[in-house]
Amino acid sequence: MTLRLSPSFTIGELSRTGNTALADANEAEARAFVVPLTALCVNVLQPIRDHFKAPVSINSGFRGAAVNAKVGGASKSQHCRGEAADFSVPGVPLLDVYRWIVEESGLPWDQCIAETRKGPGMPFT
Repeated sequence: MTLRLSPSFTIGELSRTGNTALADANEAEARAFVVPLTALCVNVLQPIRDHFKAPVSINSGFRGAAVNAKVGGASKSQHCRGEAADFSVPGVPLLDVYRWIVEESGLPWDQCIAETRKGPGMPFT
C-alpha cells in the first residue's frame, strides 16, 4: 500500500533513488521519518504545487545512510532527516519558483537554494 504524505505526494516519491539496488531499503528507512516528511510535503511542497498549479518533480528527497553515502551527501544533510527536497516545477523557471518561495510565499523553509548550471557542469547558486 502506498503511503500518502499529502494530497499530491507519496513516500515513494520522496524516497525515490536512481540506485535501484538501494531503492527498497531507502523507502523502508524513510518510513521512520514519516512525521518530518509529512510536514515537508504538507507545509512546503503541496503549497508550491497548489500555487503554481503544476506538478512538483522531486529530484532528491529522503536519503538514507547508504543512498546519502552513494551520492556523496553531507553526513548531517537534512535529506537524511526527511527535512529537505530538491525539486523543480516543470514549465516554471527555477528562479521564479525561488523568488516566490523566498519573497512572497510565507512558507516555513530553512534553506532555499536555487541550483542552476552555467555552462557544461559549472554550477552556481
